[in-house]
Amino acid sequence: MLREISNFNRPKDFILQQEETVRNITVPQIKALAEKYVDPNKMYYLIVGDAATQLDRLENLGFGKPVLLNGQEK
Repeated sequence: MLREISNFNRPKDFILQQEETVRNITVPQIKALAEKYVDPNKMYYLIVGDAATQLDRLENLGFGKPVLLNGQEK
């Protein structure tokens, strides 16, 4: 935050202003922002867990074939 205040010439109370924004945002406003900026079809999901017990279940969710990044498939 301090770097942002310095680099972008933000006011000294920038952090307090940000806290106030977060405190006052409503659920409908959050939903509207998500609808505007989040496209689930372009997202990647990172899931950490036991591949031996969870990989098949994850694939059955229908989000495509999971890619195992670390470890071994069962």
